[in-house]
Amino acid sequence: MTDTTASTASAAPLNVGNVHTQANNFIQAVQSGVDPRTGQFNLAITLPLGMANDLGGPSWSFTLAFSSLASHINSGFGHGWGVSYSELIRDQQWSLRLSSGEQFVVDLANSDLNVGGRLAFQDYKLDAIRVTVLANNQFKVEHKTGEFEILKRVDDQGNAYVLHEVRSPEGRSLYFDWVRGNNINYLEKVRDEKRVLASINRAGIPSLTLEPQTTHETVIEFEQQSNELRWLRLPTLDQPFVFFYKSITVGGDQTLRFPTKLTGPLGAEDTISWSETAENSHRLPSAAPIDFLPRVILWTHSDGVLSNTRQQRYEWVGTNNYLGYGNTEGIRWERGWDTLYKLRQRYDYSVIETLSADAVTLATITRTWDRHHLPINETTKQGTCQTEVVTDYDINY
Repeated sequence: MTDTTASTASAAPLNVGNVHTQANNFIQAVQSGVDPRTGQFNLAITLPLGMANDLGGPSWSFTLAFSSLASHINSGFGHGWGVSYSELIRDQQWSLRLSSGEQFVVDLANSDLNVGGRLAFQDYKLDAIRVTVLANNQFKVEHKTGEFEILKRVDDQGNAYVLHEVRSPEGRSLYFDWVRGNNINYLEKVRDEKRVLASINRAGIPSLTLEPQTTHETVIEFEQQSNELRWLRLPTLDQPFVFFYKSITVGGDQTLRFPTKLTGPLGAEDTISWSETAENSHRLPSAAPIDFLPRVILWTHSDGVLSNTRQQRYEWVGTNNYLGYGNTEGIRWERGWDTLYKLRQRYDYSVIETLSADAVTLATITRTWDRHHLPINETTKQGTCQTEVVTDYDINY
């Protein structure tokens, strides 16, 4: 049976308030830009490493993503920024995060923790992954593609089981080397069976080196200011990417950071305006660890030419939201559970997105989701034309 005793070296939580919702497991939530379902502006920098083992595989992408809910942690790249990799946190409540960005809470009551046993998950609908307990305090994550991942602790310390190996269906492997400091695990190298594909240096200005010690070596620098990622420098561009942030107090003695501006090396610029009070933000159900979660009100994008500026404004309908606030069944917040999945009555939430340029409205899109976070209606009005897409599911609301 695997070791289930609590560790004194606790890993930082995956997010500041353990805000759990299946709405974050849809693809829009892991791309740069506004996710209309949640109202969050997410940033992700993806650098494909290519096929390992002389094109024999497997492949893995180095993805550095920003999350406001993780902006209390600096894992080496600045507050809120972290490498996307599969990780199992073994705490009072176990949580699994996949490299894809999906997160699930382990249902310990229905899990078999003996060697060869499988973990069960709360709010888990499709059997797309299987997590098996291995000997020597390790876990195996099997994907429907045939690939599997091996998770284990770094130096047998802490309560975080991180990605150590990816193995393809053909039996070829990709390995991940880690170092540990201040109770935080830091990824150091990614290598295949013959060579190092990428290495991370955190001395001075943190940097990622692709194809180190080869003629194709590429160094990408992540320069910080006040523990925030401020400049991303690419070797072939004279100007860096520049990031700006704003801190907002969200209740529960918690303050989160939110991106407010991003400028690109070729002149492109994104400006994001956030709600800052509970009245115009996503409120959480009673007993939640924070009072509200800010959401994007206005997103302005320019490619560097004033006449090519585009604005996207978001107006939320009523008080219903993806977190389950205001449900008439009186369902309270419970850590590790999606509030909407516990409802037995119909619950919809909507947002109106208005696209404009040069003060001229180009289109208005109204989107509505149900209590399973599934889209049920999308109405687009553009000029004198209007289209409506209605989706019905075999669900007893």
